[in-house]
Amino acid sequence: MDLNLEAFSVPIPTCFYSIETGMPFVSCSVCSCNLFDSGKDYFIEKVFRDANVEFEFSICEDCKSKLSEQISLKSMMSMSNYFMNNFDLETRIKIIDNFDNSIVPWLEKCIFKGIPRRNCRDYQMSAHCNKDQLIVSILPFMVSFKASEEMQKTISKETKESFDKFMKEVINPPGSIKDIPIIV
Repeated sequence: MDLNLEAFSVPIPTCFYSIETGMPFVSCSVCSCNLFDSGKDYFIEKVFRDANVEFEFSICEDCKSKLSEQISLKSMMSMSNYFMNNFDLETRIKIIDNFDNSIVPWLEKCIFKGIPRRNCRDYQMSAHCNKDQLIVSILPFMVSFKASEEMQKTISKETKESFDKFMKEVINPPGSIKDIPIIV
């Protein structure tokens, strides 16, 4: 399955703004580099409970690469397999074909389970950005907690420990959602 969709961009919508500032993220949550001055691609992840943001972070491509290096080969293969077997490419292609500069359709349903966001108590939204633009390709997407739980079961103990360390040291989410895996 070829997932190399052609990317284009739109201004970052407010749903991916920082809840602390009400503005786009300006620095990496890990290394604090300025995301606008650096010109690096970066990723935003937001975790919701009952439609409220529980935690959020931005991560530059360099820090994301370093985090990815901590993923065991077994976990990388398991997560890739989960993605390939569950990613709803057909729906994504329909959304691209009807794209009208709104990312709302991209976030209405879990990209893996098809569960409508309105039916999810807990879910995540992820985006790929550069400066003030959201890059539209595979991302953005919404992932239901059900899919997150399934992905969590695919990763090795070592990878889980690396993610847990990252979450504790960098993100420090509320205790009730520490087991949500990092998607970006």
